Amino acid sequence: MKVAGIDYLRALFDRHERRERISDIAASIRMHPSNLSKQLKEAGYKVSRGKRKPKLIQSQISKAVLERATINAIATKLQVHWETAKKVLVEYGFLSESDAEKGAPYSISPAPFDTS
Repeated sequence: MKVAGIDYLRALFDRHERRERISDIAASIRMHPSNLSKQLKEAGYKVSRGKRKPKLIQSQISKAVLERATINAIATKLQVHWETAKKVLVEYGFLSESDAEKGAPYSISPAPFDTS
């Protein structure tokens, strides 16, 4: 492929940037994920470890807050880890920092909601 001027690692990295998991890309070319990750890193491509942070929009979060009362219930609705849900609730103003540290489920307020 080098002789033909084809950068196969770039093509694989492009797939990764389109949110395809390294393990799935590696399986498609019959390579172990750690080997693919290593080759991409050696070629200068930035490959992050683990699962990528989900992209949640405020309307999704608002609807989940209106339908659910606890961080765990909201996390389940959004299909994220409860810590991620807690961070997002604080980020969007549904939960105060101090209440997030206590984990008080009663402090979730749908005040800044936007369901559009």
